[in-house]
Amino acid sequence: MLDPVLLERLQIVLGPHPELLALLQKHGDLLRPVLLLDGGDASFVDEPITLRGPFTVETWIRLDPPITNADSILGRPGVADFNFHDARLRVWCGPKIGDVIIAKRPLAPSVWTHVAITRDAAGRFALYINGELDTDQCRPFAGDFVDLRIGHSNPAQGTAAAFCEYRVWNYARSAEQIRESFDRSYADAPLPPGLVRYYQGEHWGKLHGNARVTHTTDYPPILTPKEARELEQKFARYHALAQRGGDLAKGKAVFEKHCQVCHAVGNQGGQIGPTLSGAGTMSTEALLRSLITPSAAVESGYRLFRVETRDGRLLEGFLVRQTDAEIVLRRPNEEDKRIPATEVYRAGFTRRSVMPDGLLDTLAPDEVSALFAYLRTLK
Repeated sequence: MLDPVLLERLQIVLGPHPELLALLQKHGDLLRPVLLLDGGDASFVDEPITLRGPFTVETWIRLDPPITNADSILGRPGVADFNFHDARLRVWCGPKIGDVIIAKRPLAPSVWTHVAITRDAAGRFALYINGELDTDQCRPFAGDFVDLRIGHSNPAQGTAAAFCEYRVWNYARSAEQIRESFDRSYADAPLPPGLVRYYQGEHWGKLHGNARVTHTTDYPPILTPKEARELEQKFARYHALAQRGGDLAKGKAVFEKHCQVCHAVGNQGGQIGPTLSGAGTMSTEALLRSLITPSAAVESGYRLFRVETRDGRLLEGFLVRQTDAEIVLRRPNEEDKRIPATEVYRAGFTRRSVMPDGLLDTLAPDEVSALFAYLRTLK
């Protein structure tokens, strides 16, 4: 198995080494290019971006720990910075104006996360995380942002992060538009109207300092146009079933059989996935995304945790606890597994959710309808 972090570091240290290039070519179907910034003050994309009037800036980003205000999505020292405060995305409009909007949710380091910043014609901002609105509580600001650059932060440090699928639009995209396309790629497809800057794959323009494109097995869950079409058809099929209505008693039985082993409602159920006591307040679309593509935008605490032991065992599950003495993993219908730290060779979160793919595919159509009817009662 290729270690993505080690592979990225080898590319930085060795550069175009013949043996490394041969390895990359051999495993080309497993590797994809991303932009990597090393945290140096001089490492950024030297492509000036000016934002006037309405806009949307969005990207997938994987931030190195710890996340600080030196980590920037887009900025220019002393002028503006779309960066982070206490690991929360924010828009800073210079020393006189300061912050105009700050996200409610902090981002987790070492995890691919999609972020989007929009501004409408009235100067009102909104922030989105993994395709969902985080906040639109802001101080309006309609001024121009001139000659910003990707990763060029205001503090005298640089951005330590990887980027993928960076897009700048000349209008404020709606919540629905962001939700529908945040995990899509426009590579090898006609660019939609309003997309004025698009950086992806090997194409990032002029790179400054140690900024470079690297190849990794750790990339965000972005779909090709063909995969996106197939997924849209699947969503449409299950959306129709979810809206059809169903028998509540049958839906509760389906939930208890397939869901409650990991999810709690009230005081009953498993302690692996998030509680579903408020599932009825979620939209049908949000519930479907959680069920059909659980790994697409999973919260960091609910990603599958993998432990490789010194004797060659591979253990995976929900991370209950990690201390200097041990790691504790939890799996459905099993006692918690305790692994002494002395036995651990390597451990960390994977890109996959603890929730398995394909749950709805195992259900009959009337069971799907009944399950959604029951979930809507959980408020």
